[in-house]
Amino acid sequence: MRLITIWVFEQSIASGIAGPIDVFLTANIVWAQRNKQAAPLFSWRLESVDGKPVHTASGLALSPDGPISPARMADAVLLPGMALNSVEVLLQTLDQLRPQLAALREQYQHGAIIAANCSANFLLAEAGLLDGRRATTHWCLSKAFRQRYPKVDLHPDEILTEHDRLLCSGAATAYMDLALRLVEIFAGTQVATETAKLLLIDANRTSQAPFRMAAVQDHFNKETDALVSRATRWLQKNLHKAFSLPDLARHLAVSERTVIRRFNRSLGCSPGVCLQTMRMEFAKRLLETTKLSVESVCDRVGYSDVNFFRRVFKRESGLTPSGYRQQFAQRHATENPA
Repeated sequence: MRLITIWVFEQSIASGIAGPIDVFLTANIVWAQRNKQAAPLFSWRLESVDGKPVHTASGLALSPDGPISPARMADAVLLPGMALNSVEVLLQTLDQLRPQLAALREQYQHGAIIAANCSANFLLAEAGLLDGRRATTHWCLSKAFRQRYPKVDLHPDEILTEHDRLLCSGAATAYMDLALRLVEIFAGTQVATETAKLLLIDANRTSQAPFRMAAVQDHFNKETDALVSRATRWLQKNLHKAFSLPDLARHLAVSERTVIRRFNRSLGCSPGVCLQTMRMEFAKRLLETTKLSVESVCDRVGYSDVNFFRRVFKRESGLTPSGYRQQFAQRHATENPA
């Protein structure tokens, strides 16, 4: 029987704890059907910092089975994501959990798989386990992650990464992909596939890029440069027009070099890349809420070449414009918005 230890923290996302347990429970059912009279494949144990009850972000009280202890070795340790409303709060939480990092490293050194979801990938990185290794995290935290852990090979568009017994999954419900991968590792592809079908989980999704929202990313990466804030407002107002760096510099009454330097320092990208992101966000909104043709959407967001627009959209979102509309369109889309 494989022991999955789930570490539960204050402000953990409740579904990130209960959801994987449901996946393991269902895998046990599938396993029993395929292997009559066999013992259950998975057992699980909840552990908190001190063994005392914790409250999830939604207020649900959880009573763990005991405290986190390096003396109790597991086949896998699962770290659920935490619902935190800012990078600052996340970093404070990391400081509070620093004493647990040694136990995490010890579990790994003794052969356990470490599987982290969402913001909990910061714990893996903080423990130094991800240096030089492939990882992902919640897409809205990718900038903060990359800045804090430059040695990590971060792939923020991916839903799931795996490198040397370290599994990282992306935003929130990517815990399903994480749990299914653990089932596949311990029980094989067929059991994992049947488990996914029973739970109605799309096991083939690979990218979280279509779900990115620039406004949410901006909340977690607050812009403090007043000049860049003025510039982004101007870009937003003029995104349907051909981009001109000289025009932007004149509007800001600074040199073009200053504009580029301030954007790179503050946002980590050029004004042109920033504008492209804004255009893609506006295009997504039009595809979600209107019945405009792809050609009309292309024109409204400032591109003259629809084929170029399709290529950029696919690169940035992981989907074609038509594919994105099919997945995210609202039921009551308007025919021809103002």
